[in-house]
Amino acid sequence: MDEKAKRARLVNATASLTQWLAPLSFENLAAREVTELVTEEVAAWVAHCGFRVAHEYRVEGTWNPRLASERQGRIDVFGVHPSGVRVAIEIDRASKQWSVEKLHHEANQGVVALWVKWGGPSRIIVPDNVGLVEVRARYRSTTEGHRISRPAA
Repeated sequence: MDEKAKRARLVNATASLTQWLAPLSFENLAAREVTELVTEEVAAWVAHCGFRVAHEYRVEGTWNPRLASERQGRIDVFGVHPSGVRVAIEIDRASKQWSVEKLHHEANQGVVALWVKWGGPSRIIVPDNVGLVEVRARYRSTTEGHRISRPAA
């Protein structure tokens, strides 16, 4: 597949997942609960698109700059389509460079790589071969810790 077709596939997947997640709303959740909810929705999108879904999919040969070595990593949601197309998706509240590095590695292997960043905007540079899907949410401090909400669109 040529670079133009790869780019079009990435742009289409990013737009499709963005549209799928747009109606997502929640109120007064803890960060762990938001991550679980977003992960469930992402997995539902992957399945809806006809992919077999795997969670915490192990990838090998990714470079971890903090350890200055190659190591195994895990991708939050991974899908394989009957056509052979593969999709790798990381879901994060924080701007995790390691997540983006894993996705960049997968994209270089021909995988459609998407990063779902929820909460605030991304604070790191995302490579051109990784699609960014932002799911904005509001934080509120309580005596029980941060509570997070996303009103219906």
